[in-house]
Amino acid sequence: MQTLVLISDIHGNAAAFETVLAEIRTLGPDHVVCLGDVAATGPAPRGSLALLREQGWPVVRGNTDDTLLQMAAGKPFDTADPHLVIDKWCADQLSSADIAFLASFQPVVRLEAEGMMICCYHGSPRSYDDQVLPETDAATIDHWFHGQHALVYAGGHTHIQMIRRRQESFIVNPGSVGLPFTYLADGRVVGPPWAEYGLVRIDGPRVAIELRRIPIDRDRVIAQAVEHDMPHQNWWSGGGDE
Repeated sequence: MQTLVLISDIHGNAAAFETVLAEIRTLGPDHVVCLGDVAATGPAPRGSLALLREQGWPVVRGNTDDTLLQMAAGKPFDTADPHLVIDKWCADQLSSADIAFLASFQPVVRLEAEGMMICCYHGSPRSYDDQVLPETDAATIDHWFHGQHALVYAGGHTHIQMIRRRQESFIVNPGSVGLPFTYLADGRVVGPPWAEYGLVRIDGPRVAIELRRIPIDRDRVIAQAVEHDMPHQNWWSGGGDE
């Protein structure tokens, strides 16, 4: 049997990432893949990158990873968008080593477990901007995944934990480590006090997939935002759309 841990969308939340890392160490997986969006829109961009760099895991490039690279290169942004204001604040903190690490992230990561192929991406294998949702129609998914062959397809981006079938394969979204969303019955979106990740076990023809959430110290997360003087702290701590 081989085990694979999937993490995604850390979004500069080093405190939440540390909590997930502690649990991953107890699991001792054979593989860990990060599905992107590591440092943007959170209070500890450099700390999150440093923690991830130490692990030596393969990392997929997400849309906000690319945003930080573009901002670091001087691309203008909409100052009325709190997401982008925080992202610019994050980009301004990056060192040349941080930027080089971000630039090393891959569009798609493929690996084998028990002879089975795992295809990892951010939005879809085609684009980090695609949103694979529980309600996305099969024809759209077939178009986005054309030419890909895997037992497990793994992506993030939507911050919505999900397992669904595609023909004989599984599509998995492990949710978000640092910026999970909960949609309430009244339509509001809130940031819950937990971090999310996924666990895949492959034992010959047997496949087991778990979507996990673990509690985090929300006060510590907010204190980190205050300590680092992150802009739009109140908006950020209340959650928001991607």
